[in-house]
Amino acid sequence: MGDAVPQPEINTAYFKYSEQEFIGNIANEFDGGLILFLSVMLMFYFYSRSFKSE
Repeated sequence: MGDAVPQPEINTAYFKYSEQEFIGNIANEFDGGLILFLSVMLMFYFYSRSFKSE
């Protein structure tokens, strides 16, 4: 993070908090992102199939 003097108590509290925030954000992003990802993959799948059938 930098070359500052380490302060274990503050760092530990910060990392515990940021870890929970990080996991929460991943869960929220995953819910919306997975649906978006699957829909894009389905579109790409059918799009590529339409070329092969011609």
